[in-house]
Amino acid sequence: MPYTTLVAGTSILASWANASVRDQVVTPFATTAARDSAISSPVDGMLAAITDTDALSYYDGSAWNQIGPLSEWTTWTPTVTQSSTPTQATADSRYTRIGRTIIATGLITFTGAGTASNAIICTLPVTARTPTTGTDLGTYSYFDSGNTNRAGSARYVSTTTCNFIYDGFGNVMGNGDSLTIASGDALRVLFMYEAAA
Repeated sequence: MPYTTLVAGTSILASWANASVRDQVVTPFATTAARDSAISSPVDGMLAAITDTDALSYYDGSAWNQIGPLSEWTTWTPTVTQSSTPTQATADSRYTRIGRTIIATGLITFTGAGTASNAIICTLPVTARTPTTGTDLGTYSYFDSGNTNRAGSARYVSTTTCNFIYDGFGNVMGNGDSLTIASGDALRVLFMYEAAA
């Protein structure tokens, strides 16, 4: 797209207006769906503002990428399972996004029980890029009302979930040990990872 400085007497043609104005301004849309519907053939470098999330998005030639919201945190409700889904409550679990970087923190308390000898799995707030097998994305601490407290690393299971490693050998909490989610237990997480887009 050209970058043009207009001078007196310049003729404004539709092709020039499309390339120099339409494709080089930041256009507001209520949602990403509205943006995608309105801009069927985006141009590399194009910008659009998404008003429902107060975020800016840019087109990299193949996909839209979100920038921001840079200063806002979004409420997040993680789901923790241990084969079954124990009754749980979330306190002050939030995440923010800076470009493709996701930073999330969560506190989950349990009032129900999991299923013994199964891995404890937690959902992520935003879909991650396809991770390398065995990659960590954060840390956790687990308070066990039965006094088997744990702390360690959170590791990808998929692009939308993680489990928890409680030692340096890659053993998975709930599967590699005898820990079973019980009423009165609590899980605190801190994640930082790359979003898929």
